[in-house]
Amino acid sequence: MCSYHAQTFLAVECLRKCLYYDAEHVDAMLQLARIMRRSGYISDCLTILNEAVRVGKTFDVRVQILLAETLIELDKREEALDVLNRIQDNTQEEIDEEYLIVLTTNALVLSVCLFISSSAIAFVYLRFNGRVKENERTAKALKKAIKRQQSNSSLQ
Repeated sequence: MCSYHAQTFLAVECLRKCLYYDAEHVDAMLQLARIMRRSGYISDCLTILNEAVRVGKTFDVRVQILLAETLIELDKREEALDVLNRIQDNTQEEIDEEYLIVLTTNALVLSVCLFISSSAIAFVYLRFNGRVKENERTAKALKKAIKRQQSNSSLQ
């Protein structure tokens, strides 16, 4: 049995080999970026994600969400906000409902991390809730995000 680090190394090598043969394989880029981020190589993750955005033939929400989260980790809040706005502007009706729930929850988390007001968080929720069934997890995430935002505001 291989150690975690050995498995990570093998996964990275396999993904790099895949990208060697198909430089525009967005799924391989996304997986490689996730591994790099988990391993602490945030700037490498950002480079890979920017390349995935550049070569992507269609708008890929998965890449955009990971890009926004990575930008937040690098304390590039304005760029992360631009990505979040791009996600909102480009989401299509054909995105399945379950993925919209994930997107909504991520948007709420991003909003809190970006220190956006609770009214902006509510706007994000309402915008997506028109296309998403009422969901307990989303509602809980909204309440938690608003409470966290309010406590952050009272501390300042």
